Amino acid sequence: RKPDVQVRRVIDSVRHLAGIAVERIRAANALEQSAQYLRLVIDSMPALVAYVDRDERFRFINKTFERWFGYSSEQIHGMKVESIASPDLYRIVKPYVDRALAGESVTYERQQPVANSASRYLEVSYVPDIAEISDEKGGVRQEVRGFVSLMTDITARKADEERLHFLARHDQLTGLPNRALFIEHLSFALTQAARNGAKVAVLFIDLDRFKNVNDTLGHPIGDRLLQAVAKRFRGGVREGDTVARLGGDEFTILISAYTDLQSLGQIAQKLLDALAAQLSINGNELYMTASIGISIFPDDAQDVAMLIRNSDIAMYRAKSLGKNTYAFFSPQANTERYEHLRLETGLRRALENNEFEIHYQPRVSIDSGRILGMEALLRWNHPQLGRVPPLDFIPLAEETGLIVPIGTWVIHTVCAQVKAWQDAAFETGCTSINLSALQFRQLDLAATIARILDETGLAAKSIEFELTESSVMADAQEAIAVLHALKSMGLRLAIDDFGTGYSSLSYLKRFPIDTLKIDQSFVRDILADTGDAAITEAVIAMAMSLRLRVIAEGVETREQLAFLRKHRCHEAQGYLFSRPLPAHKFESLLMANTTYSVDVRG
Repeated sequence: RKPDVQVRRVIDSVRHLAGIAVERIRAANALEQSAQYLRLVIDSMPALVAYVDRDERFRFINKTFERWFGYSSEQIHGMKVESIASPDLYRIVKPYVDRALAGESVTYERQQPVANSASRYLEVSYVPDIAEISDEKGGVRQEVRGFVSLMTDITARKADEERLHFLARHDQLTGLPNRALFIEHLSFALTQAARNGAKVAVLFIDLDRFKNVNDTLGHPIGDRLLQAVAKRFRGGVREGDTVARLGGDEFTILISAYTDLQSLGQIAQKLLDALAAQLSINGNELYMTASIGISIFPDDAQDVAMLIRNSDIAMYRAKSLGKNTYAFFSPQANTERYEHLRLETGLRRALENNEFEIHYQPRVSIDSGRILGMEALLRWNHPQLGRVPPLDFIPLAEETGLIVPIGTWVIHTVCAQVKAWQDAAFETGCTSINLSALQFRQLDLAATIARILDETGLAAKSIEFELTESSVMADAQEAIAVLHALKSMGLRLAIDDFGTGYSSLSYLKRFPIDTLKIDQSFVRDILADTGDAAITEAVIAMAMSLRLRVIAEGVETREQLAFLRKHRCHEAQGYLFSRPLPAHKFESLLMANTTYSVDVRG
């Protein structure tokens, strides 16, 4: 029997309601599953996520939040923000919480203490939860129900920012303040000093011959040396003084409180003394000196730039006094610095303007008086200053590196001249050419000399290169290799100014040299100073035992000549025989086959 119509309607209604119920169950399950997915995503976020209601109570936190603060979701649910934050922290966050609950999105940064960990930096954002509520009149109003808190750990970023900030204001090698930070400190100090009627001093420090260390031992050793020097400078001043590295081997020190000039001098001398002690860098025993210039506010300058400039000028004054000392700024120092710059500018143009010439001084046999050779000496004829003394421009050429191209010109010019004299049938003997320490360290030195000999057609045996003790002893092992390379070409080699430097006899035996030159500083007082006489005797005796020739420089009297002959010195140079002469005048000596009187009886 079929159901009647009414029963069928009831059955259809039940089916429809059942379908609605099933769909709702399915929707609820889907919603629950979506909520679980959302929770999983939020819990997986590295950021700290929380929901805070309008009463400042926590209603939700993610797993990251739990780990940071040490609360579980169950523990923190319903707790007020104030209850989990320290009073100090709450005073910081409260204004931002109030702004979020007023409907404003806010972002700020703060430090956050973390359970069982060090404080971290957080970037905090509060996004208000705003609902639209319909009123009885059909209107819509907005109501803040709470806010979402999103906190991101920016500790690493803050560390990077602080590092970049530090690097922007500090020297990366030494950790000292750099030029920018030094100027900032100096500007502040000048402002304070002007207000209080006080004085401020700037010390400008330049390491003497630091370039030699870099060129000889390499930049890594030079960098280690700068670090060691910076440490000594820091230890040589007071806590409130600023030590900075401007760059290269230049340092500055700001002294913001001192009693008088004498105390400044004592500070400068203390720095020089601190630097004087031996430095051991990667097994290399180094000794450094420095030149220090001092300028004072407001006496020498009234602004930062001039104060630094004048201390720099005073530093050059200290260098001109022989280095390893300090000097105060003065108008005279300013003039000297101007002359120094003028000389450097002229030196850079001298080679291309043909302002250099070579003078030759004869090397004379002490036994016969015959000319056995000559030394080639560089002279500079400045268009405005006239003849510039070698002691004024040679150190400057070495300091600027111009000695390398100038030295190459000298070698080429001398070789060409000697070859021309030989072609004219003159007896030239052996011609000495000085090699600077910087030239000696050039990797292409041997190749350059070989090229010049080939271009001029001069035999290598006609040339003797003179090197100072300091240039070969700076890196003795490397020097031995270079000397052997030069010697293998047929060149003669001499150690110049012997006795003024290292005088290492153990290395002297290993150097393939032919000649020792006794420095004129010993010869000058050979009759009055028993020490100089003893050194001269010892050098001659040692050279004889090593089968080396000995040349005495700076011989001016027959009494000096008699002493040298008595002790069997081979050759002599000096005004007793001849001053250095330009090529055309020296040629006259060769043409006349000049023989000097070596009669020591006067």
